[in-house]
Amino acid sequence: MGILSPNELCTAIISLTLPSKITSKAIPKNLKSEISHLFSSKLPIRKIKKELSGEKPFEEVLKSNSFDFPLNLLILKGFKCNRDLFETENSLSSTIIFFSYLSWIVSENSSSEIGELIYDNILLILNCVKSEKSTINIASSIMYYLLLYLVSHSAELPAGAIYKMIDQVMNGSEFIAPKKYFNVVDQSAYQLTKTEKGESEYFQLLTNLVKKYSQDVPVKTLEEAVPIVCRSLSKFELQAIEYISTLSKYLSIDFVLPFISIIPLGFTVKVNFF
Repeated sequence: MGILSPNELCTAIISLTLPSKITSKAIPKNLKSEISHLFSSKLPIRKIKKELSGEKPFEEVLKSNSFDFPLNLLILKGFKCNRDLFETENSLSSTIIFFSYLSWIVSENSSSEIGELIYDNILLILNCVKSEKSTINIASSIMYYLLLYLVSHSAELPAGAIYKMIDQVMNGSEFIAPKKYFNVVDQSAYQLTKTEKGESEYFQLLTNLVKKYSQDVPVKTLEEAVPIVCRSLSKFELQAIEYISTLSKYLSIDFVLPFISIIPLGFTVKVNFF
């Protein structure tokens, strides 16, 4: 399962069918009433698909075709609080979340609260056993781009929020993230390890990734961590030592040995400090 390009992802989403009315009794009445207002406008699907097959970015394509799927907080919160709907009404619920994602991306005043709710709901879809392969592929691609977006806007989020989100997606469930997801880890490394707490969270994330993905962790991700590992080991930081200990169980000793040689130096520095 790969990550769809932004235009491919948009094409996959608008190809999904939104129902003309809601008949399910599983959906709470207040939520059903809100959902019924989502389907008033019709999109020129063929025209949009043709434009998406070219080089024009999907955001421009949607805006030029008056894409205006409503962003409804009550609905997004309703699905998050009624997670069983992803089991009983998987097609309807996932389609609404996917269209909401497109609206959030093209919105001029995109709300971080809505972005976080979309994140929460996409995570539910990824962990839903009733989700079809095509649904998982769309959800996985959305989550990848969501995480990249959140990393680039990390200053707007509470400290540590990014690593918690990445860890929750890649390590905290049965979902096996495609290798491209490690790009998110790589891009966040320097930006989010500027504090001791940030370094500690980074190593906890890496340790969890190595435990779950072992030799499937890309070499690039391990190499991105090298300067941060050396810096932390020279200060005898315990999370870095735990990370190296975990690496030694899954990777070649030749890769780990250079780090091990730094640990005694870090210990000496720590002792002399006190």
